Amino acid sequence: MNDIRLPADNPSIAHEFNRAGYHSAYIGKWHLEGISRHMFTPPERRHGFDHYWAAYNCHHNYLSPKYYLNDDPNLVREAGYEPEIQTNLAIKYLHEHGVQPFNLWLSFGTPHDPYDQVPQEYLDLYPPEKLSLRPNALSPDRQAIAGYYAHISAIDVCVVRLLESLEQLGLSDNTLVVFTSDHGDMLWSHMLRNKRLPYEKSIHIPLIMRIPWLPNATGTNESLISVVDLSPTLLGLCGLTVPTEIQGCDLSGCLQGMNHFEQPSVFINNYGAFDLARGMQPWRGIRTCQYTYARWLQGSCVLFDNLNDPFQQRNLALEPDHNDLLLEMEQELKAWLLKNR
Repeated sequence: MNDIRLPADNPSIAHEFNRAGYHSAYIGKWHLEGISRHMFTPPERRHGFDHYWAAYNCHHNYLSPKYYLNDDPNLVREAGYEPEIQTNLAIKYLHEHGVQPFNLWLSFGTPHDPYDQVPQEYLDLYPPEKLSLRPNALSPDRQAIAGYYAHISAIDVCVVRLLESLEQLGLSDNTLVVFTSDHGDMLWSHMLRNKRLPYEKSIHIPLIMRIPWLPNATGTNESLISVVDLSPTLLGLCGLTVPTEIQGCDLSGCLQGMNHFEQPSVFINNYGAFDLARGMQPWRGIRTCQYTYARWLQGSCVLFDNLNDPFQQRNLALEPDHNDLLLEMEQELKAWLLKNR
């Protein structure tokens, strides 16, 4: 849920890395401080990211970067494009602190609306009238979609700069690099915008890892993983013990060839009615390797075959021939609900 403060005593991945001798640093969008979105986050509410802090709770003016630096409650403002400024800070951190084992999180706010808050050189890459659109993108705003793509291209450049800095500093061979997100964007698929929905455009996010000490870790791994599994998996990849109080599965063995444990499904959800004005009712669901199943609090549900219907244009829940499959998915969902009680 947006704008609810994460309790200060919640354990985090940073605490575990700190106990193992790492320095934990955080740069970028935090969004765990609650209301107001613009307040200073004191050290006791940074959940272990206490070695370096250049963060701001939440804002969406990406051409007017601002952040709080370490323990100074005075706001720092810079000119430029926010992801570029945040990347500068991350590279500076690597140069100054890269000798010590580090746990550095760089949290870009983009790609996110407003989609035009990006330098013109990236907007010029995507003339709206030349865009190829998904077949389920109905009545799209081409200008906005072009801006979304422009944000992504700008982030690509930032990531390249980070990787080059690791190489220049001699850190590439022992640094795990992870690129991921917390949600996708509907971008007018199914005539919808933003997130918090069980469709692929919202829930299916990138997860790219560069693990230099695993020479065979190349290509695509089809194992199901959710954001809840990310912390234990990263701890496992770094050879650290996963505390029992941390939720999720350590799936590092799937990448290291140590075992073949794979989850049959992952739990997906929108816990609360965050935006009733746009019909964002609470829902619960699961994603398997083939299917997405979700049901809303008021009773409607969707069932998609993602292999044979990748744009999710056919809701099998409306077809009596698939009642057995619907029941199977509901039983799998109930198992998750019991597990998460």
